[in-house]
Amino acid sequence: MADLAGSGHHGMLVALTDDDDPQAVADAMASEGAVAAFHYRTFVIEALITQPTGQDTPIATNTHLGDA
Repeated sequence: MADLAGSGHHGMLVALTDDDDPQAVADAMASEGAVAAFHYRTFVIEALITQPTGQDTPIATNTHLGDA
């Protein structure tokens, strides 16, 4: 995505409902000239290690793709 932005491409977020077909949306966007499409699924961040107060230490994260 950074390469696309760096070469002058713009981005757009499209909210879909559970009834929408992500592939149909991507196909419609491609027919209008879109060069990339991404489907964001369930994303969960869970702190696995308790951090001391006031300390900005990176923590591990967990992602879950749902029923993909």
